[in-house]
Amino acid sequence: FLPHRRLFLAMLVAVGGLTVLIELQSAPDIDESTKMSQYQSGPGVFGLVLKIFIFCWFGFQIKTTYDAESNKQKKRFFMFLGIGISIW
Repeated sequence: FLPHRRLFLAMLVAVGGLTVLIELQSAPDIDESTKMSQYQSGPGVFGLVLKIFIFCWFGFQIKTTYDAESNKQKKRFFMFLGIGISIW
């Protein structure tokens, strides 16, 4: 069960759309050494903030699900899922 599913999907679409816009904005005819980093623009910073928020929200949802679960095997799965995503 994923509460606020539409909001989460909207944030993912926003991050994807911002990434596409940033890549299209950086002209392909510019020398690679002068090409801006994608996080050096307003949309890039907004995309980074959204990515950080999504990561924190996902961690909170994993923790909430872990606390609500009573089955030991599922609790172990959520623990390793949270650790794996954090390392990745």
